[in-house]
Amino acid sequence: MDDKIKGILEEVQILFDCANQSSSLSRREAIIVGEAVAMPSRLKIKELREEQLPDSKDISFVKGWQKNETDQDDIINSVIAKWTLL
Repeated sequence: MDDKIKGILEEVQILFDCANQSSSLSRREAIIVGEAVAMPSRLKIKELREEQLPDSKDISFVKGWQKNETDQDDIINSVIAKWTLL
């Protein structure tokens, strides 16, 4: 087998192994791969202080997921009402 193909297959196997471990990742852990890293690596991302966080206007998914169920029921009923008007 060509050495290049053998190397690619080895890299693919490493990626599969990493993917199988992804369910065991803790919060703020990631697997990095690509040209910028010598080999796939598992790393822990440090938690940033409030003043270090980006000043972003993006939606806070965490806050959205923390809404109580009555809010979610209202949203679902609103969507259903809009769909049934079509």
